[in-house]
Amino acid sequence: GVSADAGAADAEEVEVERRKRKAHLVATLPFDARVETTYSILRPEVLETFYYLYQATGDQQWRDWGWQVFRALRGYLRSPDGAYFSAEDVMHARPLGSWVRESKRMESFWFGETLKYLYLLFSDDAPQLLPLDQWVFTTEAHPMPVWQPPARSAASNSGGGGSSSSGKSVRGQRPQHHRQEGEQHVA
Repeated sequence: GVSADAGAADAEEVEVERRKRKAHLVATLPFDARVETTYSILRPEVLETFYYLYQATGDQQWRDWGWQVFRALRGYLRSPDGAYFSAEDVMHARPLGSWVRESKRMESFWFGETLKYLYLLFSDDAPQLLPLDQWVFTTEAHPMPVWQPPARSAASNSGGGGSSSSGKSVRGQRPQHHRQEGEQHVA
């Protein structure tokens, strides 16, 4: 009857409002993008991108957007006990912990990656601590030094191989192995 019709009308209104918000979000983005999904599992990739772009350009806009993301995460995906959780649809803003379909799960990458990129984005020391020409981040956001080939000395260019005069391997150089008579080389 009447209550079923009212429920269907409410659901239709909610869907129309969701589509309007999605269209508004896409229209306000500073680049051409399509929003394919509206869930959030607290992934770090957007903040990682903001970090790299801020480091590359120095444009304050990347920090401003990072701050908006942080405030939205804190305001809408934080439970009353301080944990953060995933949400199935972020297009419908609701107060803390009142999502209809929330996940009771907080992924480890929230701490290991998402918060790390937020810290780096807002740290004024990040360029000195981890200069991007000397460090690279793994897919798990662990900093790794950029490998630099060892400087070649005149001795190593003249066929000295990777061994010192004592026959010990020199760090960063491949030791030169000599085959015994009759031994075959396997590539």
